[in-house]
Amino acid sequence: MNLFFDTSALVKYFHLEAGTAQVVSLMDDPTNEIWVSDLARIEFIS
Repeated sequence: MNLFFDTSALVKYFHLEAGTAQVVSLMDDPTNEIWVSDLARIEFIS
């Protein structure tokens, strides 16, 4: 499945908070293809 992750989903992957388990499960599933915009990278750093 193609999944588009915004900055809030990326933060959940690296920081334990509500929704982290669901995001980790989706990202670790090898059948999923994860898409992230270039803007999310900038937002994540800030």
